[in-house]
Amino acid sequence: MKNKTGSVIFAFRKMKGWTQEQLAEFVGVSSVAVSKWERGISVPEVELLCRLADLFETSVDELLGRSDKRMDENERYTKEQMEDFEVGKTLLEYCALSRQEGLLALEEAAGREGTEAFLSFAIGLLLDGMRMGFSHGQLFGWLANYAAKEKHPERCRMICEALQLIFAGENEVFLRELIASHLGKEFRSRLVKGVERKESREEILKKYIAVDATVDLLEELVDLDDRSVQLLLRNLDNVTLIRALAGASGKVCRRFLQNLSDRLLYFIDEDICAYHGSAEEMREAQKHILEMAAGMEFIKA
Repeated sequence: MKNKTGSVIFAFRKMKGWTQEQLAEFVGVSSVAVSKWERGISVPEVELLCRLADLFETSVDELLGRSDKRMDENERYTKEQMEDFEVGKTLLEYCALSRQEGLLALEEAAGREGTEAFLSFAIGLLLDGMRMGFSHGQLFGWLANYAAKEKHPERCRMICEALQLIFAGENEVFLRELIASHLGKEFRSRLVKGVERKESREEILKKYIAVDATVDLLEELVDLDDRSVQLLLRNLDNVTLIRALAGASGKVCRRFLQNLSDRLLYFIDEDICAYHGSAEEMREAQKHILEMAAGMEFIKA
């Protein structure tokens, strides 16, 4: 039986589309050594594990089969997208706070631990500038210059434009639309509706217990281990995953969804519930996942 390291190396090599010979050349070993790793006969030395981790853009722990964390946000939506979304929600909270308690209330809020660095800086600059008698035009002009020099200039531009609306006392509706335009259309419905779902992780997963399959091609994947499911998820785009699970049985849905982080689970569940595609689209998406699983040798072709 293969050890976990061999299976993981094999799966990552397949995802890259490399042959054993190509991987051997990249790492600086023989193809025989790669074959032995993948068959579980031997395990790479520490230096080679580090080299493999860099090549596959993963961790040594993951190559050793020691990392069983749920799929993180940046494997479906990028880390930057998720961070932008969180900043957008914070800006909406600041809008409500400023209308209830005044602009000075933002100073304390922006000073809290965990506040996005540029947002905290921007509010401090604006409030200090107002105390010194500078105009909004001057302050926001300077703030735009600072934003352009930041590591994430687009996020900082969103912050600048949002704060301009907040300090002008604009309605929250306008702010929601502005932030949504920066985040992208895939986040608009979540942001513009302004509806916070209260379901817990357990409640979301529980919904799928008694769901019957419209298309049952994925039933054999129910017995896959978490690592195999996570590797499949990393290669799937949103549309394929949502179409496939929208037609799958509750068992299949839970098998995939339980490998998502809490925040990402909420997003994907919302998309599945809103999906109204055809059974043929579901079937094609499920066939694609099966072909991928077969290519990684998780199941027989």
